[in-house]
Amino acid sequence: SKRLQFASVHGPRIVAPTSLNLSKRPRLSSQTAWHSMAAASGEGTEINAAAIVRNNGDTEAPVIMAIAHNTSNVSFWVAPQIQEFHTFVIRSVSARCGVGIHVIEHEGKHVHVVVQTNGLVGVVLT
Repeated sequence: SKRLQFASVHGPRIVAPTSLNLSKRPRLSSQTAWHSMAAASGEGTEINAAAIVRNNGDTEAPVIMAIAHNTSNVSFWVAPQIQEFHTFVIRSVSARCGVGIHVIEHEGKHVHVVVQTNGLVGVVLT
């Protein structure tokens, strides 16, 4: 059976997925690494932002195709600045990371990046 469990919302926190079974599809490096990245961050790690970015060199800056922010733990007045910061980090990391899987850590925060050869980039800020 093909089963894919995405991040689910429990109260004000978004909890990282705990299981991933893609037995019907070929196993790509990004698929096999997603479960290990979620486990390495710890169960119940809060996801602050997630984005899908295109960076194949046809534009000057990476293009954010989809983005989601979790600003439930900050004040209403600060949320727009937090979203701007997430967008800045996502664009910067997408432009600088090469093909492969990367985990960047800074002051207890993690940025998980998966870059494919076709220029598609997945970024998760925890």
